Amino acid sequence: MTIQASDSGIAVALTARDLVALQQQLRRLNEFCPQHELLIEWRLDQWHDLTDWAELQQGNRLIRAASRSPLLITWRTEHARQQPLGATVYQAQMSQFMTRLSADLWDLEIARVSHPEELRRLLSQDEQIVWSQHFWQPQSRARLLAALTAASTFAGPTDFLKLATWAASSEDCLNLLEATWWAHQQLKQPLITMAMGPTGRISRSLGYLFGSRWSFGALTQQGSAPGQLPLAQLDQQLLALE
Repeated sequence: MTIQASDSGIAVALTARDLVALQQQLRRLNEFCPQHELLIEWRLDQWHDLTDWAELQQGNRLIRAASRSPLLITWRTEHARQQPLGATVYQAQMSQFMTRLSADLWDLEIARVSHPEELRRLLSQDEQIVWSQHFWQPQSRARLLAALTAASTFAGPTDFLKLATWAASSEDCLNLLEATWWAHQQLKQPLITMAMGPTGRISRSLGYLFGSRWSFGALTQQGSAPGQLPLAQLDQQLLALE
């Protein structure tokens, strides 16, 4: 299922550690009746055993059977390890995921990919890449725009550019929104951006007005990132802005 640059909606992460918890989260998700299109993200960094391929593939089938929404598979390394993960290890693990699991989109951390062309060759015709960058300290508007511009130079025209940055102040949040607006005007790839943390919450509902195509809402109380709004609340806030 190819997602078009004009598509937009709510992304929601499945953060289950095992099959039992995954089934519970899928039931909760099926009880939600959104007013917007859904993108489902499966966060493999939360899974308890990434060496049990039979269990992972069963979980993959459960997600596919439960929803017709497009599926994004993510392995977020800063949550998986306390020490920075080398590009060789990251690329090898992502190659395994992309070969053995089924997804419509794959999240690839720009800082961890040494040979993007090798991973791109593993994609089927309809699969897409989300090139992601995360800043855990506030950044200037110029720095954020430069990061998106650099990612655009090697991303394909149907890839997504994702950028998340920490917001400690309203100015930090505004920097993210302004960088999103300028990137939306200048770059050919669609964007997914957000400011993390309590101060950044407003970016999750206003981001669409500045050019961000998808906003992540929380299925569970913890969510998958700091500052996420509950799904129902985000759905209603986006509806009010339309």
